[in-house]
Amino acid sequence: HNAPTVYAQISVTQGFFPYQNFSKPAAGLNNAKIQSKAVTISAAFPLIFSEGRTVLINQVYYQRRDFSYKGFPVGGNPSINDIHDLNYTLTLQHGLSEKWALLAVVTPGLASDFEASLSADDFNFQAVTAFIRQFSPKFSFGFGAVYSTQFGKPIPLPVLAINWNNGKNLRWDTILPVSSELWYAPTPKLDLGLTLGLNGNNYHGDPTLYGVADPQLRYAVLTVGPSVSYKLFKLLSLKVDGGL
Repeated sequence: HNAPTVYAQISVTQGFFPYQNFSKPAAGLNNAKIQSKAVTISAAFPLIFSEGRTVLINQVYYQRRDFSYKGFPVGGNPSINDIHDLNYTLTLQHGLSEKWALLAVVTPGLASDFEASLSADDFNFQAVTAFIRQFSPKFSFGFGAVYSTQFGKPIPLPVLAINWNNGKNLRWDTILPVSSELWYAPTPKLDLGLTLGLNGNNYHGDPTLYGVADPQLRYAVLTVGPSVSYKLFKLLSLKVDGGL
């Protein structure tokens, strides 16, 4: 059998969250608003072995998130201007049998404001392991666990993986609690989706800038809304997401 053709995948994303008031403003901050913008660049390269039975995916990811402020007292703007994520992910997909497969993901990384010299607090780690059973060509279900330091204290959490398709142009891909995507393809070039996604990190800051011994910012984004993906050319697609 000939091995399937694989391509490196490069993705550039611009995210924008408009100015928002605090849900529970402190004294003097009733009119204070914060805006967030993020630029993300990722590159992934898959390697296929054993005629497709084993797939290794190497991915490098970088994100810079910037904050802007309105309505704060004079001289009272927070010191947080930008935060950064930089990580490497190794994903292993391996067929254990005709019905069972192993999914393993390891992600070492950095989360910091990059204002001071790096320390152990700037580094983080995440690992995911799941066993997936293929019930039919249209449905698979898996279970496993994730261990992560990206959201504060490391605790193991259960993971559920669900993949379903109608054999034609409708599919549902889910890895809870991280993401869930429902896609409909009316044409070979156009995909219409409804997506839910969770991402974030525990960022370490410069003690001299924030005036505390070990400054940390836990920042998480949970988004849900419509998504449109259109294939412009054979190797280039444009994707637009919206929602809350």
